[in-house]
Amino acid sequence: MKSSNQSLQPPAGRRAMTTSQHVYMAGFVCLSAIFFGSIYGDDRSGTTSSEDNKERWLFEFEVSSNKPLGTRDEIIDIKSIIEIEARRLSRSAAVIGFDIRWISPSLVVAKAAVARAEASRLLCVCDKREANWRILYVYRIKKVPFGKLQ
Repeated sequence: MKSSNQSLQPPAGRRAMTTSQHVYMAGFVCLSAIFFGSIYGDDRSGTTSSEDNKERWLFEFEVSSNKPLGTRDEIIDIKSIIEIEARRLSRSAAVIGFDIRWISPSLVVAKAAVARAEASRLLCVCDKREANWRILYVYRIKKVPFGKLQ
């Protein structure tokens, strides 16, 4: 049976790592995690990049199609998840209008008008995963005139 000191020895022909090599390796692992987390992470941080994203999604809203690329049931699902989120954010205020723009059959950008004056409007980005719609991002935007409300 091996003693505990022998089990920590490197395999034959290899040298043990020094402390500085361990520190270097730990730093590399941490930086890799931060890098890949920033690429694949979800941005709900409220930082300036969030403002940049808001401008991007407003642009996408303006250039995207208002022709439905989904079924009537999907439109109802999208409206209902946006209404639930709007009620949560504005303390139970009713949604009085929607304007949904389709980027693809599984990605939409929608504006929702909320009844309360202080709630302004919401810009919601929703995507479809498998059979369910979910909200990716929600932004408060200034009250601007809507196009045709659905």
